[in-house]
Amino acid sequence: MTVLLPSLPQDDWFPTSRSNALEDERETYQIVYDILPTLAMNKKLPLAHIPKAPWIATVIDTLFNQQRNAVQVRDNTDLNTPVIDLEAALADIYNDIGTVEFIDTIKAILALLETARPVGRPRSFEDFELIFQSFVLPEYYNLYDDDDHFAEMRVTGINPMVIKQVSNLESHFPVTEAIFTATADFANDSLAAAGSEGRLFLADYEMLSIMEPGALPTQPKYVYAPLALFALPKNGSKLKPIAIQCNQDSSTNPIFTPNDGWTWKIAKAAMQVADTNHHELYSHLGTTHLVQEAIALGTYRQLSYRHPLYILLEPHFEGTFFINFLATEILLPEGTPVPVLLSGTTESLHAQAVMARTNFSFRDSFPPVNLLNRGVMGLPYFPYRDDALALWGAIHDWVTDYLGLYYSSNSDVQNDTELQAWSEEIGSQSGGRLQGFGDETGTGISSLELLIDTVTMAIFNGSVQHAAVNFPQKTQMAFAPMYPMAGYIPAPTGTSHTEADFLDFFPPMENAMTGVETLDLLGSIYHTQLGEYNFGHFGDLSVVIPLANFKAALSTIEDDINTRNVSFEKPYKVLLPSAIPQSTNI
Repeated sequence: MTVLLPSLPQDDWFPTSRSNALEDERETYQIVYDILPTLAMNKKLPLAHIPKAPWIATVIDTLFNQQRNAVQVRDNTDLNTPVIDLEAALADIYNDIGTVEFIDTIKAILALLETARPVGRPRSFEDFELIFQSFVLPEYYNLYDDDDHFAEMRVTGINPMVIKQVSNLESHFPVTEAIFTATADFANDSLAAAGSEGRLFLADYEMLSIMEPGALPTQPKYVYAPLALFALPKNGSKLKPIAIQCNQDSSTNPIFTPNDGWTWKIAKAAMQVADTNHHELYSHLGTTHLVQEAIALGTYRQLSYRHPLYILLEPHFEGTFFINFLATEILLPEGTPVPVLLSGTTESLHAQAVMARTNFSFRDSFPPVNLLNRGVMGLPYFPYRDDALALWGAIHDWVTDYLGLYYSSNSDVQNDTELQAWSEEIGSQSGGRLQGFGDETGTGISSLELLIDTVTMAIFNGSVQHAAVNFPQKTQMAFAPMYPMAGYIPAPTGTSHTEADFLDFFPPMENAMTGVETLDLLGSIYHTQLGEYNFGHFGDLSVVIPLANFKAALSTIEDDINTRNVSFEKPYKVLLPSAIPQSTNI
C-alpha cells in the first residue's frame, strides 16, 4: 500500500480528489448554533468519535467505584441514607452493558446513585467527611477555613485564572487604610505603598452578578458576585487575604476582614462559591471545552487529512466532540448535576457559559499574554504560571520545528488555501465565532509566526489548560466546605454570625454527595498523554527528531517540577506532563 506523505494543498498532485473529500467532510461535520444558543457546535456526533473501549472501561469502573462508595456510606455511617439494594440494581445494569447505548448505561448508573444519597442538612462538618468512604479525601481538606490556604488557592487551586494585579481600587470596593492595616501582616504597611509597589491583587467576579439564583433540588440558593483583595507583605512571597465584599454594590454589601470571626468565614465561603461557578462555566466549560469544539470543527471541515496541520492537530481533538455531547445530555439539562450543584437557574448557567465562550479572545489568551496582562508575572509564588509557561514553551518549540518542515516562509502560509479557509471559518460569525482567531483583520493567517502561536494555543488549551482546571475537581474541589458550589444563606450584612450560620451556608447532604460523585468522575479519567502519539501516526520520518526533542523537553519539565516540589510545603502536581492528556476528553 502506498503511503501518501503530508502535503500542502498548493503542492498536492491530486487536488480534485482532495477537494471532493473535504466536501464530504463538511457534510459529516455541520455547524449549528442552537445546542447552546449562539455557540458553534457539531450538529450530530459522528460515529468515528464514539470513544474506544479503554476510555469506556475507565468510565464504567469509576462509576462502579461510586456505587461501592454509596454502599459503604449506607453501611458504615449514621447519615440519613435511603435503604436500597444497590448491588442487585447495579448487577441488572451490568448485565445490560452491550445491549444498550453507552450513554444510557451512564444515565442508568447515575439515576441509581441518585436514589442512594444521604438526605437532609449536615449536623456538623464531619458529615461531609463521612461521604468519602471508598473515595479519598482531597489533600488539605481540613484547611477549608484557613486564611493562608484560602489565599494560596488563587495560584494553586482549581481556578488560577482570576487573580490580577491592581495599583488601586475602584470606588465600589472602598477598602480603607484602616481596613488594610488591621491585618497583622500589614500593620506597618500602607495601602498606597502596596499598590505602587505592585503588591495588591484583586479577584473580581462581577460577571456573575447577572446570574439568577436557583433552587435545585429542593432548597433556595444564593448568588454572590464578590470582590476580594489580597496582598503581598513586604519581602513576602505568598498572598494574604485582606478584605471581601460579597457583592458589587458597596451600599448594601459591607466589607469583611479576617477580624470578623464567623462572618469572615462565611464571606470567604461566598467567594469560593463565586470561584467555583466562574471555574466551571468560564475557565472550564466555556474556554476549554467549547473553544476546542470550534477549532476541531474548523479542522475537520477545512483541512484535508493529508494536510500536515490536520495530522498534527487531530490527536488533540480525540474525545472532544463526544465529551461535549455527553455534557449536553447528562450534565447541563434541568435537573442534572450542573444546575443541581451550581448557584444559578439552568437558563442563567447556560447564559454564563455562552458569555464566557463569546467573550473569550483567542490571541489575548495565549499564556504569556494573559499572565502579563493580569500583572502576575512578578508574583514570587505562582506554580500554575510557572508550569504553564514551561509547557507552553515546549509545545511552541515542537510546533515550530514541525511546521518548519512544511512552511519555509510567510508566503507558504499565505498561499495555503486550506489553512486560510481554516482560520477564516473558525473566526467568522458564519463559522466558529471564535473571537481573536487569526490575524487582527479576521481574514486569515498571514505569517508563520502567528501560525505557530495559533497552533501552539490550540494544543495547549485542549491539553495543558484543560488539565489545569479539570483534574483538581477531584483532588481539591470535591470536599464541599473547601469549594462549595452554591451558598444556602444570603450574603452577610453584619458581623453577628455564629458557627451554626457557617454550617448552614453549605449544601444539604444529597447535594454534597452529588458533588463528590460528579467531581470524582470528571477528575478520574486520564486518557492519553501529552506528547505520546500513536505509533506510526506521523508517516513522515522527518518528524522523528522534532518529536523526540519534544518528549525530551516534557521529561525535563517533569523532573524540574518534581525537584521544585520537594521544597514546597504543598507540592503542586497538577501540570506534571505525565498527568496531562493530549486532548479534552473528559
